[in-house]
Amino acid sequence: MSKRFVVLIFFAWGLVISASAQSGPLPIGTVTNVGPGTCSGDQWISGSGVTCSHAIVNCAAASGVASLGMTYAYEGPTSPEGTIVFFSDGDGTTPTGSEDTSTCTYETCHSIKDYAGDYSAHYEVVQTAWDTTYNGNPADGWEDPTSGSGGSVGDAACRPATFLAYIRFGSGTNPPLWSKGGMCVQGESAGGAAAVFPMAWYGAGSGTGQNQNYIDKLSLLSSPSLSDIAQGCYYNNGVIPAPTEVCPSGQLGCNTFNSPPSWYQNVQYSGDGLGSVRGWAGDNNCGGPYDTNETEGNNWRAMSIVDGNIGTFSYPSTNITGWLCSSVVDNGAMNNSSPEAQLFFAQFTSSSQYEGLTINGVSGCGNAEEVGSGIPPSNYGVTYGWQAIEQDMEGVTNGCVSHHGQ
Repeated sequence: MSKRFVVLIFFAWGLVISASAQSGPLPIGTVTNVGPGTCSGDQWISGSGVTCSHAIVNCAAASGVASLGMTYAYEGPTSPEGTIVFFSDGDGTTPTGSEDTSTCTYETCHSIKDYAGDYSAHYEVVQTAWDTTYNGNPADGWEDPTSGSGGSVGDAACRPATFLAYIRFGSGTNPPLWSKGGMCVQGESAGGAAAVFPMAWYGAGSGTGQNQNYIDKLSLLSSPSLSDIAQGCYYNNGVIPAPTEVCPSGQLGCNTFNSPPSWYQNVQYSGDGLGSVRGWAGDNNCGGPYDTNETEGNNWRAMSIVDGNIGTFSYPSTNITGWLCSSVVDNGAMNNSSPEAQLFFAQFTSSSQYEGLTINGVSGCGNAEEVGSGIPPSNYGVTYGWQAIEQDMEGVTNGCVSHHGQ
């Protein structure tokens, strides 16, 4: 493939997708074998009011996605204002998220357990961890549809989509955990993709069918990081494409108190994130060493949130808040989480597409994705990112409240 052709293909991948090009939503599956689970260790919420369960999440048979187990802890007050489900970063197999415990304390940033504990006074909270094996075979998180060989991440997202629908509506004879109020999700990095894929591909944001159009609030921490896998995996003779501007002029939802107002960052995956995406997609040429060919690019794009076909981006009854690192403390290294998220947020070109949209730049993050210990925009009036995240989730305007009449 000529260099000129590669550049043209890459440019085409970055386009905002028109509504006329889309087809969806895809069907979800079922949750079965619900029973007692094991939520041991200090990563899990605990106490007399916590229930630990394990279940098998099954996608629609036609999807070809392998079933996968999940452990989840539930806690809630007597009269909840809503339900908040947490998805952790990476493969989602640990319940706590990616906080660096060597530099991060409760006072400076929060793990998922900490957020869940703070929210549980007013909300039902659900903390999750996907199984690391299924039927004796290794499982590479929710993102690997074949539990070992890789494939379409978008197809594999039927797992979190099915689980969220179970929490809200129940599945088969298994009753829902949600009881009233808002139905909300907080996700970190790839865990944010576990929240967004159900909206874009599976009807949780705007579908008209059964068990669709029910998510009231998304809180996306350094996410979604799988918005356009093609751009993140693109490789052309080691040449790094121009960086992506996050919160460019005219982008809807960007907090006017962001400092800086916008920033640039390369969209290519690197480090552990690159290795993970290679495994999930089943393609070790993500990020090189061989030049990306057209077939690879099309395959990667087809499994992305912004895929150009299935994904829809109109969620008129959902409040969305993004928390993206604009810098890392001590001039630390950034990664591609914020530009990948920008590729999702760029799909919002009209205020009619959402109930609310706020994109926050967090400076001085503890690492490339640790927004909890960073400095939030000044309009929140708090010191740390985690305080602003909680304020936003519990707020009357943008918080976890019902917009669907439930």
